[in-house]
Amino acid sequence: MPEYLIVMTASIQPAAGAQIARKDPKIRLQDYKAALRFWLAERHPKLHRILFLENSGSDLSELQAIARDENSLGKEVEFISMQRNQIPAGVNYGYGEMQMLDEGLKRSSLRQRTTHMVKVTGRLTFPGIARLMDKLPESFDACVECRIPTHSYKTANLWKVLKTHAGAYTTAQMMIFSHAFYEKELQKLYFLLQPEFPDSYPTLIENIIFDRLIQFEGQPGIYLRWPIEMEPAGQAGHRNKRYDDPKRAIVRAVRSAARTLAPRLWI
Repeated sequence: MPEYLIVMTASIQPAAGAQIARKDPKIRLQDYKAALRFWLAERHPKLHRILFLENSGSDLSELQAIARDENSLGKEVEFISMQRNQIPAGVNYGYGEMQMLDEGLKRSSLRQRTTHMVKVTGRLTFPGIARLMDKLPESFDACVECRIPTHSYKTANLWKVLKTHAGAYTTAQMMIFSHAFYEKELQKLYFLLQPEFPDSYPTLIENIIFDRLIQFEGQPGIYLRWPIEMEPAGQAGHRNKRYDDPKRAIVRAVRSAARTLAPRLWI
């Protein structure tokens, strides 16, 4: 049976010039504290180990105090703080996150005692996580959510879009992998990122991850869509929106229905 490790990726103090909307370190720290409390309180029996990775060298004492004093379920929690490494000029923030994930997992003692990771953006929560965990197969290597952006459907006919997966990406807020698969297929993918010039590709880590995973489509143990609709809760970092905004209820309902009625329609 898989042994899971929740991996929360964090950057309390964003790099100067980072193209994100939610920059204030004090606000970001509050986001991380709230998310850590969420994971500490989550009662699903498979989710009892947490690795908190942070890559700006920030003080983690307030988070460590929460893990010590508000951990009524007795979960194992490990904190790893790293100094920010050099990110190539003009390259998207996904470079730093995936670099942190690679380096942090190498240093983690909890990684050595688990088989799979549930990688989550550390500021967000996932209220439906227990239902998702109950639907995961006993044996798998990757379970992610891949989507095709709406604008692709607007600029080409439906058949072409579905055949070519035009503009497709993997949502990076939560991804579940076996450690073995991640280490073999996904480590160091951030080196493929290109500076964000007009018409350059790929500039987003979400596209790079999709490009790698689509090579395994249809193979046993590879799932490119969640079995249920799973939206995070919380504030987006790159722009001013909430993932759980009630105005997005229609989008969530359509996406949920499409999983059954039109499973190839990735929206």
